[in-house]
Amino acid sequence: MFRIKRKHLLIPYLTCLLSETVLAADVNYYMGFSVANFSNFNLVEDSLAEDENAFSLNAGIRVLEDTANLYVNVDASVQSIKYSNELAPDENVLNLLADAVWRIQPAQFEWVLTDNFAQTAIDTTASDSVLNRQNVNALSTGPNYIIRLNPRNNIQLEARAENYSFEENLDNNRLSLAGRLIHNVNSSLTVTFNDQAEITNFEDNINTDFHRNDIFLSVNYARGLNTLDAEYGVTKITNDDAADLDEDRYALSFTSARTRSSNIRLSYEHLLSDTGSEILDLVIGDSSNDATNGTAANDIFVTEAFRFQHISNLSSGSVTFELSSTTTEYRVNPVFDEKINAAIISGVWNLRGSDNVLYNFSFSQNEFLDPSTDREDEDKLVSFTYFHAIQRNLNITFEATKVDRLSTIDSESYEDLRFIMTLTYNSL
Repeated sequence: MFRIKRKHLLIPYLTCLLSETVLAADVNYYMGFSVANFSNFNLVEDSLAEDENAFSLNAGIRVLEDTANLYVNVDASVQSIKYSNELAPDENVLNLLADAVWRIQPAQFEWVLTDNFAQTAIDTTASDSVLNRQNVNALSTGPNYIIRLNPRNNIQLEARAENYSFEENLDNNRLSLAGRLIHNVNSSLTVTFNDQAEITNFEDNINTDFHRNDIFLSVNYARGLNTLDAEYGVTKITNDDAADLDEDRYALSFTSARTRSSNIRLSYEHLLSDTGSEILDLVIGDSSNDATNGTAANDIFVTEAFRFQHISNLSSGSVTFELSSTTTEYRVNPVFDEKINAAIISGVWNLRGSDNVLYNFSFSQNEFLDPSTDREDEDKLVSFTYFHAIQRNLNITFEATKVDRLSTIDSESYEDLRFIMTLTYNSL
């Protein structure tokens, strides 16, 4: 089964990638194949578990170009997967994160294009199995116009036409306008006043079209090894079939490189969002072939999230420790409301030569907040990946992963063991 819709294959990207400018860009690619075994492929209760073997051909490309007139950053990958026991249809899975800025008149007029293609959950209360994933494409394009008032003050005007396409849920189109007054207080401090307006139209008569307006103040302070970002404002949503929604928006992020070998990051946010916007906001490094966005499509939700991260770079590798707490409250379907507390330890252990071991230990507690649900899940993951360089451009990896869910609802508990071998040729 080929799950990628034709309309998601965007001609503008082919035009950009084939232009003379981009042909001179930094281009890296890989190709290879994988063999995988799953002891509980569909992540069901253990008495119903069935094993599955998956064989896949993999390919990917990374393009980076940054000149005075053009910025292009593309990270694309595709997997062609065959399931031997036919527990799921054979499929081709695409992931794409792409940003392009055509600086028609640098620092004055530019055209922006963003296209992110990823997977999201169909049913957020069910397990993250292959059968519970859908493709989603978020496309945004439009101009930026910068008015230079004086050396310290600029006005930036933005317009975007956007399309959010879901494989299973209903699509929607959006038009957004924004005005920003940017004041550079000094070389370290920038203050921006933002006013954003958005119109959302669904391609059906079931979901309600709505208008959104965000007014907020943002601050960026960067000095030495420390960076502080903060914002505060309000979001208002109006439509014809429901009461207006007013919500405060605020966020705070602090990053500090404590030493040459370690840094910390603290962040807290209280924002109103939706699944399409979350996909559009993905950046390179956020997404992988096995990553899905777990928020419900065609709904607006408020996210309150705290995150602490500490990274240590050692002579033998690196270690990352992370704590997070996220509460998501839906405005249309509050039955999906949830709170997730998580802890993660991950890192790289360097062996002889270029060989290394990647490891990941994670634990999360998911509490469904609707009393009628009466459900709480505890998820555990343990993963080890051994990387061996056969030659400079050829490597092989062996991955062993165990995922375990213990739920207050017996039918939602499961355990799965996964073993994956991958042979890859890299252009680097």
